Amino acid sequence: MVVTQHRFNSLPALEELYLEDNDIYEIHDYSFANLTNLLILDFEDNSIEILTTNMLRGLTSLKDLILWDNDIYDIEPDCFLDLGSLEFLDLDGNDLEVVTRFMFKGLVSLRELEIDDNPIYSGKGYILF
Repeated sequence: MVVTQHRFNSLPALEELYLEDNDIYEIHDYSFANLTNLLILDFEDNSIEILTTNMLRGLTSLKDLILWDNDIYDIEPDCFLDLGSLEFLDLDGNDLEVVTRFMFKGLVSLRELEIDDNPIYSGKGYILF
């Protein structure tokens, strides 16, 4: 399943969106641009591989982002730039091999980061916080 651009435009007051276990493998840029009141976004147990730079644009009120049990291997630069209110990010059970502090740029309110069960490679010091 693909989440297309502006799919949720007609729901600007939405505060919680649960899309877990839907075989989502792609999310187009700006798919959530109109959801400025969204507090919780849950993509648990899907097949997402890449978090693109503009995928999460407009989610300025988001507090919880759950991406547990996907296939994420890449987080593009500035992906989280609009998520200054985010407090909880769950990336458990993905395919991240490299984690750098630059991946989390913009997450100034982050209180909890779950990143267990990823094949993070640390042989050359790729975990840089």
